[in-house]
Amino acid sequence: MTPKGPLDLLVEVAALLAEAWRQTRNQWSGACGGAVLLLVLRAMGLFYWRRGSMGGDGPDTGRMIERFTAFERAAHWGVAISFVVLAVSGVVMAFGKTFLLPIIGSTLFGWLAYALKTAHNFAGPLFVVALLVFVVTYLRDNLPRRGDLQWLAKGGGMLGRTEVPSHRFNAGEKIVFW
Repeated sequence: MTPKGPLDLLVEVAALLAEAWRQTRNQWSGACGGAVLLLVLRAMGLFYWRRGSMGGDGPDTGRMIERFTAFERAAHWGVAISFVVLAVSGVVMAFGKTFLLPIIGSTLFGWLAYALKTAHNFAGPLFVVALLVFVVTYLRDNLPRRGDLQWLAKGGGMLGRTEVPSHRFNAGEKIVFW
């Protein structure tokens, strides 16, 4: 028997971790993840019900200001579309057996799972490339500024009824970016 090299040990450790993750996902993630997803959707609905639409206070003037260039919009939509494909396919792969299979049956679920797994495999690398382009494009505008602490202290205007001034991106958008 030949001694195992570092690569062989690494493959064994990776296989053990993958199996541990599979066991955890099958036992806990399905029910807990679904419950968390429903709680988040409910919290968003309650917030909208209590606060309402947060559009501008004044009437629409019809004037348009270009805030983003065509390249910046393309970078944003590349990340957004690939993220949505990954999110939908990931939710179906994670919770589909528990929630969808009993409703739509094994034939339709099998076809849907195969199609979404294929879409997931293609969208993953696209997401990585689009995200790198996105980060490089928006990095400079998402660095912290002096006024960001004031914006956070007032909850971006949600804790009061006044808007807090910010530069191109407010502190909340910067937090989401990072």
